[in-house]
Amino acid sequence: MTINDGAQPSVGILGAGWLGLPLAEHLQKQGVNVLASCQSEQGLQALTSAGVPSTVLSVQVNALEPQDSGLLQQQCIIICIPPGIRYGKGDYPQKIKQIVDAASAVNSKVESLILLSSTAVYNGLQGEVNELSKLDHSAEKVALIAEAEQCVLNSNITHKCVVRLAGLIGYNRQPGKFFSNGRSIPNPDSVVNFIHRDDVIGLLTQLIAVIPTWQQGKAEIINGVIDDHPLRKDFYNKAVAKLAAEKPKFQQQQEIKGKQVNSVNIKQLSYRFIHSNLIQYLDSNEAY
Repeated sequence: MTINDGAQPSVGILGAGWLGLPLAEHLQKQGVNVLASCQSEQGLQALTSAGVPSTVLSVQVNALEPQDSGLLQQQCIIICIPPGIRYGKGDYPQKIKQIVDAASAVNSKVESLILLSSTAVYNGLQGEVNELSKLDHSAEKVALIAEAEQCVLNSNITHKCVVRLAGLIGYNRQPGKFFSNGRSIPNPDSVVNFIHRDDVIGLLTQLIAVIPTWQQGKAEIINGVIDDHPLRKDFYNKAVAKLAAEKPKFQQQQEIKGKQVNSVNIKQLSYRFIHSNLIQYLDSNEAY
């Protein structure tokens, strides 16, 4: 996926890890001016080795100083910071608010803001869900993610978008290893919701290209998920078989319908997925 011809916005990437680093490299190849941030000197060395202009920025509550990093001089900011909720952290909305407030400041040149969120925000729902579905805020995880999203969507930044990513696969994220060490797989008759890292990068590249032309003040939510949802038992039987002699262990089905994440807004981008068929992907050598 390439950037469209014409003016190319400069891009700041907050959190250049497993996704942010290859995204930065890809955008650079498209001729985009990129500045990526990481939280440690070790991460800075990885970015430097990759030839990506970089800065150290640790996002901590009440301790964010992006003014000196150069990130606020970029026209488009992509936030790739994981929520960390599964590790017991509850400060994710506060961190996102600090970034939004800094990007909204009078000395900022940020015109577009993209938050990479998660389809975990649909936890508690069953059946088919999409960007229009009403969320179940009774779960703390959902409430925290939704609060962080609203910090972006309610900001006064000209163009903003929340991209809710489904389960990430590709490269060293091999699905056959997701339930290793004898872990059993729950709800075998529910479906899976995934997106490959190549497609996240392709989707974001296209979004960066069109977001400056959107109507001023338009806020969007896009589910980053492929339109292919095999049953968990079919998917993981195949994924595990290529990596181990033993068959995966499945628990009894607990969900009534399970959750299938669809996207109605991704059609606005006319994006064509690179990895659109999960079973075919598992048959490829790249999956292992």
